[in-house]
Amino acid sequence: ALKLSKVERKLSISRSHTMALALSTCKDDEDVVASARWHRTYILHPNSVKRLLWDLASMFLLCYDIVVMPFTWAFEPPETSFADTMVYISLVFWTVDMGFSFFTGFQHGKHVVLLPHRIVWRYLRTWFPLDTLIVSLDWALVLVGVSDNNGSAARLGRSFRMLRFVRTLRLIRALKLKRIIQAIQDHITTETFSICWGIVKVVISLVISNHLVACFWYLLGSTTDDRWGNWVGRYIEEDRSLMYRYTTSMHWSLTQFTPASMEVLPQNTTERTFAVITLLFAMVTFSSFLSMLTTSMNQLRNISGNESRQFWLLRRYLRDWRIPKRVSSRIQRYLEYAYLQQKQRLQEKEVELLSLLSEPLREELRHETLKLHLAGHPLWLNCGSDTKFFSRALTSVALARGDIVFGCGEQATRMCFISNGMLEYARGQLSICDGLVMPAQEKHAEDAETEYVLIGQWVTEAVLWTHWVHIGDLQASTECQVIHVSASLFGELIRHNKPLWLRMRRYAQTFLIALNEMDLEDMTDLTQKHISPSKVVEDACFAECKEAHEAEDGDSDSV
Repeated sequence: ALKLSKVERKLSISRSHTMALALSTCKDDEDVVASARWHRTYILHPNSVKRLLWDLASMFLLCYDIVVMPFTWAFEPPETSFADTMVYISLVFWTVDMGFSFFTGFQHGKHVVLLPHRIVWRYLRTWFPLDTLIVSLDWALVLVGVSDNNGSAARLGRSFRMLRFVRTLRLIRALKLKRIIQAIQDHITTETFSICWGIVKVVISLVISNHLVACFWYLLGSTTDDRWGNWVGRYIEEDRSLMYRYTTSMHWSLTQFTPASMEVLPQNTTERTFAVITLLFAMVTFSSFLSMLTTSMNQLRNISGNESRQFWLLRRYLRDWRIPKRVSSRIQRYLEYAYLQQKQRLQEKEVELLSLLSEPLREELRHETLKLHLAGHPLWLNCGSDTKFFSRALTSVALARGDIVFGCGEQATRMCFISNGMLEYARGQLSICDGLVMPAQEKHAEDAETEYVLIGQWVTEAVLWTHWVHIGDLQASTECQVIHVSASLFGELIRHNKPLWLRMRRYAQTFLIALNEMDLEDMTDLTQKHISPSKVVEDACFAECKEAHEAEDGDSDSV
């Protein structure tokens, strides 16, 4: 009895540990997709389009501060209404951004966290103290400037240099640029745009670097008090315009980064030291920028050159083998479409690391890439994550304009979902032979109407639940992308998951009852025209069965 109790205790501990791991896994799943409606309504996904637009606005204001603030320190430009307006816009934006940060999810390892308490806690531990300090000081400076008798915050700042220095704390926000740039990079889907974005980043970095050097160079020249003078006093007259002073300083900065030269030279030890440091900095950074630009331009040239060469070879091949013009045009049109689709979306074979995936992970990846195209069907929508159990039955197929998918009278073997393009369906004539509905010998009526099958629609659902012979012809009217669901493989795979198989069986029974009640003249491969999948799901109590099976699984786990 004592040994038995020890065994039971060990089993209890093991079961508790297993349940803890299961709860931890469930918690991670909740982090990926928050289940509460409140979360879905108010919490913003970090990779959403709204967040991207907000990040673009943030990047613009950060770049504005990086450019304008050093310029203001060095050249002390006169006040303008535009500058005052930008001060208020920036202040309001960053104030709203603080509140916005409490409702934006974040990436944590492989998960996207959308739980409010975790979002708030992370923000309080990271950027909140610094944001609060910067925004509070900005508001204080604006309020003090408004209360000034002359109503000039800039004039008050000139009187109190310390207050102006405090405003430089805004530039600490530039640390956010790395995350924003990465977020924009993640939304780029083609190699060409990615390379162009890299070139833009290099050019902007080079221009901003020269701008900062120009501002500090002028600030050094205008504030250095040396018996040998300074470069501003020697080369720039007092009545020169602001634009001339800035362009002269910018010209000197550019000559430090390139082999060019100009008449402006350092006049004292401080300026000479700054010039030497700038040259050392430029020697490293400019060579790096130049190599990155050269590499990116060569990549663009190679992509463009390879594309042009491949299509030139195609045209030459078709011409040398005297392919008829009609076929040649179809081939070129389809290959242009397929090549464009391949450029817009990275293919699995182009990512070598994916070959290291385990088979279950590979199936899950296939499920995630294709499930979006099945979501238009209420059955798949109610299946949720269970669709991964039959993901091996799904294949993506590209069709050229005019390709025939199936013909009237052929044995059906797969269901089709249209993910891109448009197809034409023409129903044939039916006859009853030995109690079976079959296509007639004269397959098509003279007045047969053509129906168009568009993106998100499907064809031949009945083949998943019964033996089926196509009742019409399906042909691609444009270049298309179609998802095929193999009927035999689908049936084989769902048998391995008994709860899913039972729910599918109830749906199939309800679907076949509705199919047998259809009139002969209404029979078609587009069964959704006469049989509502939503109603079949409802009549089959599909969702209730799913909840019951989940409850049974939960009860068995707790037992």
